[in-house]
Amino acid sequence: MQTTLGLSNISFGLNPAARILLNSVFLDECVKAGLDSAIVHASKILPIARFSEEEVRTALDLIYDRRAEGYDPLQKLMQLFEGATAKSLKAGKAEELAALPLDERLKRRIIDGEKNGLEADLDEALQSRPALDIVNETLLEGMKVVGELFGSGQMQLPFVLQSAEVMKTAVAHLEPHMEKTDEAGKGDHRAGHRAR
Repeated sequence: MQTTLGLSNISFGLNPAARILLNSVFLDECVKAGLDSAIVHASKILPIARFSEEEVRTALDLIYDRRAEGYDPLQKLMQLFEGATAKSLKAGKAEELAALPLDERLKRRIIDGEKNGLEADLDEALQSRPALDIVNETLLEGMKVVGELFGSGQMQLPFVLQSAEVMKTAVAHLEPHMEKTDEAGKGDHRAGHRAR
């Protein structure tokens, strides 16, 4: 038997940011339980790894109706996202990224599929490291995490593709710098080779 689900029905009435969390956690739980397909707008879900532990726990408490004396997960969820919008969720993410050290920030950009500000960060990284090192030591590390998250079911395919797209953009931006360092390093060797 195949199952399909109109996913976002679960979050009607909540504010947009809370809906994204609840939809995402619910989808993750349903897939683990054997859901075959879902009717969902890809922009209305995010990989679980992008939420805080508290947010995920609250969403799970609501899904499984884990109410307790003085604790209502629905109220808690509404408090967590009070005044938040899908836009402010993204703005908060940008602030969070800006606070990270450069290397960590570049890695997160790959993991989160976040292009905004990517090129400025790459230019800053180029001041202190060769382009090839940035690719091998930082960007590929980010892609490795993406692979692990996808493999463990914590990241859905559209987000993996988003990360790959950011990786592609980053490599394209770094490519001219790779050629330059390559030429500088191998120029003498080539000239000697031709002379022989």
